[in-house]
Amino acid sequence: MSTPTRSTPVRPTPGRPVLRIRGVHKSYGPTEVLHGVDLTGRAGEVLAVVGANGAGKSTLIKILAGAERMSAGELQLDGEDVALRSPHDAHTHGIRTVHQELTLVPELSVTENLLMGHFPRRLGGLIDWKAAHRRARDLLDGIGYGAIDPRVKAGRLTVARQQMVEIAKALVSEGGEPKVLVLDEPSAVLAGSDLEALFALIRRLQERGVLIIYVSHRLAEVTELATSIVVIKDGRVVAETTPDRTDENELIRLMAGRPAGQL
Repeated sequence: MSTPTRSTPVRPTPGRPVLRIRGVHKSYGPTEVLHGVDLTGRAGEVLAVVGANGAGKSTLIKILAGAERMSAGELQLDGEDVALRSPHDAHTHGIRTVHQELTLVPELSVTENLLMGHFPRRLGGLIDWKAAHRRARDLLDGIGYGAIDPRVKAGRLTVARQQMVEIAKALVSEGGEPKVLVLDEPSAVLAGSDLEALFALIRRLQERGVLIIYVSHRLAEVTELATSIVVIKDGRVVAETTPDRTDENELIRLMAGRPAGQL
């Protein structure tokens, strides 16, 4: 699937630092997979993280999601040290992660997946399904995914539409809009208008000051969307750059350690 052709985007100027990670190490037994990773993300920034398979991207994502604990290092949000001991901790601190693997309950409707645990209720405690479907519809409309019927079971949607519901779920869950939204290969199953909708949503979130950490192997997307790019190789950050200072061939060279023509 190819990236839709668009004119060169106007990239918002990133604001204050929102996320800082310093000297992050992660070991599994005697094997160290992250070797002192440093990373800074700012409000309104699309920070792309790229690297070959096995570079350490997935481990870093799991640490940010609270699914794994770092072995050493520090993490700050809005200038304050935080400890992410669980996904609930990450969620509470405003870090939401949309993993490549789908987590929707296929036998439940889109509304149920979006509002699980937070349904509007009638007197007596019964769920107000009419209000629930209306709220789900408003949420989907508000982020540009209005083509999705909230009454349909999630398992009946295409994989692309399920991915869009996953993103919507991360944005509308309890606690309000995230400070940091981590997207792990979000476009792997998207194309055409669905991909356009994702890009438009990312631009709107940028304007509202959300830090987007965009992990992708699609380098054409990275150079189009990102305001800054971090390249990880063998568990280390080997380069920090911007789209106007690099291109796909240079990113491949940095990721692989040799020119693209030799691969």
